[in-house]
Amino acid sequence: AGPTELGLVGAGAVMAAGAVAAWRRKDTNAFRLAYFLAWPTLGSGLVLMALPRREDIEGTLRGTAEADRARTEHIRQANQALQRQLQARGPPQGARDAGPVPWAK
Repeated sequence: AGPTELGLVGAGAVMAAGAVAAWRRKDTNAFRLAYFLAWPTLGSGLVLMALPRREDIEGTLRGTAEADRARTEHIRQANQALQRQLQARGPPQGARDAGPVPWAK
């Protein structure tokens, strides 16, 4: 956890403790203010602590992009081979002439 996350969690915890203390003293305005400030700061800090770090995500995505590039190239080559096979066969038997067909390009 970085300093931002710890700072938010710390500030949120202080606000939550202040809200509890104000509630016990029946100080409505102080309670409302502390409660209002506690949950956005504490909640944001906890969410940021739970999320993976940006560097980890970027590394994962870079690795995925490399794998996807290789897989895409393999699929492209397989499609080109299939198109060559279809062009070599010609039109299917019994096919009507319906104008330009994909394998005639």
